[in-house]
Amino acid sequence: MKLPRAGLYWRIFALLLVAQVVIAAGSVALTLLLNRAIDPAPVDWPSLAADAGKVYRDGGQSALRDWRKLRFRDGIVAFLVDDEGRSADGDALPPPLVYWVLMTPGDEPLRRDGPPGRWRIQLPVPAEILPGYRLVAMVDEGPGGRSAFLFRIATVAVVAVILIAIVTLFLTRSLVQPIVDLRRVTRSVAAGEYSKRVGIGALSRQDELGELAADFDAMAERIQEQFQAQRQLFRDVSHELKSPLARLQLAIELLREAADDDRGRWLPRLDKEAQALSSMLDRILVLAQVEPGSFEVRKGEVDLEPLVATLVEDARFEAAQKGQTIEVSTAGPAVVRGNWVLLNSAIENVIRNAVHYGRPDSAITVDLAAAADRATVTVANRGESLRGADLQRIFEPFYRVPGMRTGAPSGQGVGLAITRNVVQAHQGTVTASNHPEGGVIVRITLPTGG
Repeated sequence: MKLPRAGLYWRIFALLLVAQVVIAAGSVALTLLLNRAIDPAPVDWPSLAADAGKVYRDGGQSALRDWRKLRFRDGIVAFLVDDEGRSADGDALPPPLVYWVLMTPGDEPLRRDGPPGRWRIQLPVPAEILPGYRLVAMVDEGPGGRSAFLFRIATVAVVAVILIAIVTLFLTRSLVQPIVDLRRVTRSVAAGEYSKRVGIGALSRQDELGELAADFDAMAERIQEQFQAQRQLFRDVSHELKSPLARLQLAIELLREAADDDRGRWLPRLDKEAQALSSMLDRILVLAQVEPGSFEVRKGEVDLEPLVATLVEDARFEAAQKGQTIEVSTAGPAVVRGNWVLLNSAIENVIRNAVHYGRPDSAITVDLAAAADRATVTVANRGESLRGADLQRIFEPFYRVPGMRTGAPSGQGVGLAITRNVVQAHQGTVTASNHPEGGVIVRITLPTGG
């Protein structure tokens, strides 16, 4: 099998390997610490044997039975046995201890495994305290031992999960953060901010993600260069055409004065086409001037309510020629920080576009709403709906919707592009959606504190 070259593959492999080592080492260390923490302190058997002898010597069988009860609470079943294997307090020895006591000498400490979950021990009582006796005991490791064992296992498992989560979080952040940065910059570039770049953090990575970031920055640089060249071309062509166009309009006026009625009947048509061409060049120049990132907006307080009201009144003359009505709804003043001239042009383009492509004898609605942090202008007409892709592309310069039947093809295709650029320059958004009854709804949202 051919292994991938050094890069992200080996980075993930190394991180996972380190994670396994850290988890294993942490689990072992935790187990040792738990053993020290929860294991009972070792029993001092010689002292316990001496204590049993003293209790019996000083208090007799009753005191010895009380002493045995206290030891039983600690998981120790203890007996004080004489040389003949009889319990000093008169109680019978458990069967596992009887044979063991009779068959083993009592003058030296002994330890043996007992029944499951227990072990046995016997050792002599010091002769100076009680000669001829020995302590015989069974230590119970039943429920308490099993609980401690389960506690250890559960604790180690929890710590292992925590270590896995920490290492996974680090690995995930290491892999995902550059992708998040790349997605953020991609969205910015898609919104027209062609100067955005991924940044040095992702570029410094020596793996595939670093290469992807470098490739993206190179692509964004190329797009920015092409876009700037296109914008410069718009400016240059528009400026170059303005002079011959002005001479053409002057020539038309001179011909109008010198031509007779038969020849002069074509001059209004020529003048109309020249005026349309001049208007298109003016709008192309405006579009080039308001591209995102190419200018800084001079802002002041702009009340959108009178601005919208004036634009609607102007548009009603054009709408009346198609039998359309324009209904306006406002909720009081809507003050935003912006440039009055640019915002006037942006909103006017949307309203006139709605009139132009609206169905004859239909209603157009213009709604202005203000919230705490934003103001929204919504313009809706009745007519043909658009495909999803067209709803995004109508804000591109010179884009015309294929097969559009409503409205004469007299626009220059830059009005909504100007709107988009102006709104973005004010840190706002403009979107288009289809009307439920047919037609298009364009919504402009502007921050009130921008």
